[in-house]
Amino acid sequence: MSGVRGARRMASPEIEATLAAIGRRVRERQGLTPDGPDEPPAEARSALTEAMEAAHISAHTPILWDLPVLGRGVAIMKRVVRLLLRWYINPIVDQQNDFNAAAVRALGDLAAENERLRAALDALRAERAAQRTEANRDA
Repeated sequence: MSGVRGARRMASPEIEATLAAIGRRVRERQGLTPDGPDEPPAEARSALTEAMEAAHISAHTPILWDLPVLGRGVAIMKRVVRLLLRWYINPIVDQQNDFNAAAVRALGDLAAENERLRAALDALRAERAAQRTEANRDA
């Protein structure tokens, strides 16, 4: 047996069970159901997650062709035009990426502030309920 001295080999069912247990714990930490799918449903994804995924854009999409000879010629012409317009397009794309990154940071800050305010509101509600319970007990 090569590897770590004193390590034991696990049987395949034992490995499967260990991996499943780890997966359940990871899903619980992420707020998902323990035996559910690894990803939340599409409708449950947060707007912040979607904004983060869509924030970066690229001016360099691939140029493809379907026609063997004519398509290749059109693709070469598109590449030449892209090279000639790069000086104009790249600064605009960079500005848009900078704005998108700032917007995502602002959304993240707002989400964190919203969570902080919700926690403070919950604490105030709990304190108020405790005061009412104490006042009812005294009365």
